[in-house]
Amino acid sequence: MKSRIGPFIIAGVAITALISLGFVAMNLVGQKGNRPTVGSQAPDFQLELYKDYRADLPETAQLSALQGKIVVINFWGSWCPECHVEAEALQRVYEKFRGRDVVFLGVDYLDTETEAYRYLTRYAITYANGIDVQQKISTLYRITAAPETFIVGRDGRVSAVIIGGTTEEALSQQLESVLAQ
Repeated sequence: MKSRIGPFIIAGVAITALISLGFVAMNLVGQKGNRPTVGSQAPDFQLELYKDYRADLPETAQLSALQGKIVVINFWGSWCPECHVEAEALQRVYEKFRGRDVVFLGVDYLDTETEAYRYLTRYAITYANGIDVQQKISTLYRITAAPETFIVGRDGRVSAVIIGGTTEEALSQQLESVLAQ
């Protein structure tokens, strides 16, 4: 006798996933205002950093306090396949530009602390990371998905926007260009 429970479990998981994606989409579609674009002032924010991922920054990183430095803001989630693909490249670029007035801020989006720590440990991430509490920062930046990366110049203006994953080569070229300005 075949069990009929299996298909119901699969259907239940699928429906739950679709409902969750619907809530995420409603949140993103319902955002008002313009997303930061190249040349616009980067919206200021505070990011409470994970205890073991502060990279010489205080417990809370404030973007405006980093003016004069180039800031790479990367929105990611442990649930995001493209984030896993770009994770090691981001760490290598961070290490490459570390002593050149470049600060990396990882903004963990729609995640749990347990899964975030697992992700950060898996990829040996050492740059500053924190969780986007109540999606305040992602709403401010009007992100549409993860990963998304914003590069903020020394003047506090957006120098580059990368929607989707990036590579070590592409991000390095972007940073060299911003450093040359």
